[in-house]
Amino acid sequence: MVRVQALQPRSGLGSKGGQYRPIPKDGIEAIHQTALRILAEIGIARATPRCVDTVIAAGGSVSEAGRLLFPADMVERVMETAGRGFNLHGQTPECDLDPSGTRIHLGTSGAAVHIVDSKTGKVRDTTLSDLHDMARLAEALPNIHMFQRTVVARDILDPHAMELNTAYACAAGTRKPAVSLDTVV
Repeated sequence: MVRVQALQPRSGLGSKGGQYRPIPKDGIEAIHQTALRILAEIGIARATPRCVDTVIAAGGSVSEAGRLLFPADMVERVMETAGRGFNLHGQTPECDLDPSGTRIHLGTSGAAVHIVDSKTGKVRDTTLSDLHDMARLAEALPNIHMFQRTVVARDILDPHAMELNTAYACAAGTRKPAVSLDTVV
């Protein structure tokens, strides 16, 4: 396996974003106020007991219909105090990403179940080897900053084994932050 040795440092990668404003400020405020009203008047159904206890302790309530309600002042208070930054860790520090601020980072995605075979030109089921190859490709591309499962390893039938092998193939193929989106393990 050929591995690319020279990765550019991840800090500062990504284009500066935040200039595109498809919704005017008054539209953003209207959306925000509507969201606050929905949370306060309609809330959510089937919240876990721990979630209900946490929200009630912070000032929320449960409606007669059993829906968890979030008063607007509580939501605003939480938004003011919530953390603004976090890191997406890669396997080495130079691959770590800080998605806060206005930087735009690009990553892969997909979870495709079929692929056109590059040798035969025929459509076939995707394999664990395809996933690993795509992770290796993402590793070599400087404009790709993180890797998310691009294909499903259809050659592994057991869901648990597939998810574990998917995580391994991602980690073995790239040092960049990787997500396999396991749903079974």
